[in-house]
Amino acid sequence: GELSSFHKILILRTLRPDRVVDAIQNYVENEPSLGKEFIEPPLFDLAKCFEDSSNTMPLVFILSVGADPVKEVYALGKERGFE
Repeated sequence: GELSSFHKILILRTLRPDRVVDAIQNYVENEPSLGKEFIEPPLFDLAKCFEDSSNTMPLVFILSVGADPVKEVYALGKERGFE
């Protein structure tokens, strides 16, 4: 019989592990119950995150190489009067 898309990914993982990430992204994007919204990261809204924070629930930034939110944090602080 015909292999499902998921089974094809399992075979691809065995033969070409370097291609699995792309195959899974395509699978998720084309799967009717999932879709593109599960592939693309949401936009980061620092002001909204700040509203959700408190003195007992601070913001914690986990950064990747090259990411530097300092400009955005200073701009938000200035906008909110924390100079």
